[in-house]
Amino acid sequence: MLHNAALIAGGKSTRMGRDKAGLVLDDRPLWQHQLETLTTTRPAAIFVAGKCASIPERAAYTVPDEWPDCGPLGGIATVLAHSSAPCLLVLAVDMPAMTSAYLSTLVAHAMRTGRGAVPQLGGRWEPLAAVYPRSSLPLARLALARKDFAMRPFIESARDAGLLDAVKVSESERPLFANFNTPEEWAKLGLANP
Repeated sequence: MLHNAALIAGGKSTRMGRDKAGLVLDDRPLWQHQLETLTTTRPAAIFVAGKCASIPERAAYTVPDEWPDCGPLGGIATVLAHSSAPCLLVLAVDMPAMTSAYLSTLVAHAMRTGRGAVPQLGGRWEPLAAVYPRSSLPLARLALARKDFAMRPFIESARDAGLLDAVKVSESERPLFANFNTPEEWAKLGLANP
């Protein structure tokens, strides 16, 4: 089963005070680090969901949100609509500890089962390092039409429809899901201050 990949980077970064994608990690912009993480999973195509001033248009195929200001669900639905692969691997730009090895296990799950794979950590979904099947697009569109932009109801409706599975996150995998919204949270990750 082929997969495409999407970097979710269209957030406003209001609490950070600047575009998170442009922060520097290991002498490279964070967006570049995350695109390389996705590239290592060997997708057929890579998209950037949402306009992001820090990411040059030539870096990946940028898909402006068809549902602006609807959070990650709008970006995921937009890329699912543009993607021809059976499944879509997504990664948030603000999840710098995530590895291509872990993401590859999610893709392998999708290839083995024919369903998406969304990590679950202590009963909480981790929707921005996950695999969504293209067949979940109608459910995403329905949620957006109802103005229900939360990821949890969408994920649970797709799970209940047999379109994706919960993948339990082990304690040793927990650090992979660290993300940040403020300069203080970025500093707590042990990374340079913005």
